[in-house]
Amino acid sequence: MTFTEWLVSTFGTAVVLSALVAAFWKVILNHITASVKHKYDKELETHINDLRHKSELALKDVELRASEYNIKLKTVFEEQAKVIVTLYGKLLPMLDAAENYTLLMQDSDPQKRLDQIKTFSEKCNDYYDYFRPNRIYLPQTTSKQANELAGTIVKLVNKYHKAEKLLKLQPLNEAGQESINRLDEQVDAMQARIEPLLQTLEIEFQKVLGFATPDKGEAAK
Repeated sequence: MTFTEWLVSTFGTAVVLSALVAAFWKVILNHITASVKHKYDKELETHINDLRHKSELALKDVELRASEYNIKLKTVFEEQAKVIVTLYGKLLPMLDAAENYTLLMQDSDPQKRLDQIKTFSEKCNDYYDYFRPNRIYLPQTTSKQANELAGTIVKLVNKYHKAEKLLKLQPLNEAGQESINRLDEQVDAMQARIEPLLQTLEIEFQKVLGFATPDKGEAAK
C-alpha cells in the first residue's frame, strides 16, 4: 500500500468515524432535549393545574364572602327599614301630643291640660325608649336630624309649660312679664322650626330607604 493509498484510507476512516460520532451526539442531544422538554412540560402542566385549582378555590371563597356580605347587607337594610318605619310611627304621635297641648287655650279645663301633658310625656318616653338603642341602625346624619326634631319638640313643650306656670302667678311684675314675653318668642320660634325639620327628616328617611327624593326647590313647594 502506497502512502497515498494509506492516507486516503486513514482520512476516509476518520471521516466515517467523525460522522458516526456526530450522529451519535445528535441522537444523544435530541434524547436529552426531548427528555428535558418532557420534564418541563410535565412540571408546567402540573404548575398550571395547581394555579387553576387555587384560582377556583379563591373564586369560590370570593363568591362565598360576597354571598355572606349580601346576606348581611340585606339583613341590616331590612332592620334599618324596620327602625325607620317604627321610629317615624312613634315620632308623629309625640308631635301630635305636643301640638294638642300647646294649642289648648290657657283658660281651658285644668284636668284636660293635665291629661294632655301626661299624654305627651308618655309619647315622648315611648319615642326615646325606642330611639336610643336603635339609632345605631341609622346613618349619623339621619340620627342627628331625628334627635334634633325630637329635641325641638321637647323644648317647645317645656317652654310652653314654663310660660303657662308663670301666667298663673298673676299679677306679674316687670321681670315676670319679660320672662313671659321671652318664652312666647321662643315657643313661636320652635313652632316655626318643627315643620321644616320634619320635612328634612322625611326626605332623609326616604334617601336611606332608597326612594327617589325631590330636590330642594320641589321640597320647598
